[in-house]
Amino acid sequence: CLLFAVYVLSVLSSCGWAGLPGHMQPLGSHREPELVPRVSPEISPVEFHRSYVADRKAVILDQVLARTGIVEKWGSDDYLREHYGSEEVTVEEQKKENRSGPSTTADMSSFLERYNSSNVYLVSTLPQRMSGEWPVPRQLLCGGYTRHLAHVYMWMSSGGTRSVLHSDNIENLHCLVSGRKDFVIIDPKYSALIGPEHQRLGYYQGLDVQKVDMLSYPGLAQVPWLLASVYPGDCLYLPFDWLHHVRSYGRNLGVNVWWHPFHFDEEDCMMSKELPDFASLADFSLVPELSLRTYLYSCTREDGSIHAADFYDKLQFYDGPHLTMEQVIQVFDMLFPGSNGTLHKHQLDGPDAIIPVARYIAVYRYVERLTEEQRRESWDSSDIDIGGDQEGGPVPPMGGAGGGAR
Repeated sequence: CLLFAVYVLSVLSSCGWAGLPGHMQPLGSHREPELVPRVSPEISPVEFHRSYVADRKAVILDQVLARTGIVEKWGSDDYLREHYGSEEVTVEEQKKENRSGPSTTADMSSFLERYNSSNVYLVSTLPQRMSGEWPVPRQLLCGGYTRHLAHVYMWMSSGGTRSVLHSDNIENLHCLVSGRKDFVIIDPKYSALIGPEHQRLGYYQGLDVQKVDMLSYPGLAQVPWLLASVYPGDCLYLPFDWLHHVRSYGRNLGVNVWWHPFHFDEEDCMMSKELPDFASLADFSLVPELSLRTYLYSCTREDGSIHAADFYDKLQFYDGPHLTMEQVIQVFDMLFPGSNGTLHKHQLDGPDAIIPVARYIAVYRYVERLTEEQRRESWDSSDIDIGGDQEGGPVPPMGGAGGGAR
């Protein structure tokens, strides 16, 4: 009888325990997905923005990097070792994402020696020398994209990586050089239905993406999802704030370019008719400090107003040092003197914007100094040897990118 009961339980579990499809199965098994569309690499920058970025719709630029030579070059370990073997990269010691897990630094050659025979996973800002070879496709070469670039990350493994289900408060173009990546993508309007932890953490800490407990996350059964399978030469546009989980297969190397949301300048594209198919990433500067503007956007009320109290409340969701309410009001007044703790979204960006980029940079660095001072005071009062800077930087809530495209 006991053996029979065990058999029945195993059958029920594999078929969906208690009538819940997808129970104890990989994320997405609860229902069939809708496929993310593929578009021609010839799509114009204006059409790309109008049809996808402006409407926050995921899309794959089909084989947009196929003619650049990057797939052949970076698809070879020998090439990477010869040209970039001495570059320092950040390496995680496990393939299934654990946001509190350790990471180390190594040179590229050392990583290449290990990655096929261990669980190491390169998750690193793209080394500066490598940016000279990385091609930025023409879809991002006008309208303002290159003036709002935030971060560029490289992801490399022997396959089998799994990210948590999370979102990033930043726009993302993830391009694949080798292997395959499957993205499970979910509209952010369903985040509360899945569970409350995303609002606090930006990801679902308790959700095991390989064996989803549908009893713990019953709302997930009602959630539709998109599937994007990305292959070498493809680039996936992943909209700001959309939930996603990423799985990788085979020798896997991808690079993603994050940019801050901004007001698209269509006229700039109309005047730039002779755009090249690609430009070197090294031709452009990154402006991570604009994440302050993005974070302010995320506090916008229905009437377009942005209040210091909302900004302060949102900071309380995050671990680490926080600004006081008085300091938050000071930040608002530094951005726009006389704001009295209230801004409006039209002041932040677009044709009517009155806050220059240079001011965001200056205020962001001021916030960095404040939080770093608080962090050091905390360390001094704790008698704990921290042993150096903590991963993620001194302003975690405004760092822009979380798990990215693992």
